[in-house]
Amino acid sequence: MKTIKKLKSKLSPACQRLSARLPLRGTSRQVAMAGRKGSVLVFTLLVLFMLLISALGIASVTLIERKTSGTTGKSTQSFQVADSGAEVVLQKIYKDSSSGDTLNDLFVGCSSGQIS
Repeated sequence: MKTIKKLKSKLSPACQRLSARLPLRGTSRQVAMAGRKGSVLVFTLLVLFMLLISALGIASVTLIERKTSGTTGKSTQSFQVADSGAEVVLQKIYKDSSSGDTLNDLFVGCSSGQIS
């Protein structure tokens, strides 16, 4: 601390006035960081909060997409089953077009919900 005072006494008057305003303790980095310690914590918390919100948004979209794809898969499967059932019915109609009881035969074959 004495060496700092000796150096200050050798400075020009303008520099002496400027150096009088500077603190004698701590490095310039410590002095600069003294007022910013709380702001770094606030900034870090804000960044973490934004990351959390982003992660929750992505998770929400992912869950909605999974539900939608499951519904789409079931819908496609239902359509394919109905289409194949219609093909079986058309095949029986074209095959047995000579007899008049084709529709009755079809209803008997489909009465249990299964196409036989």
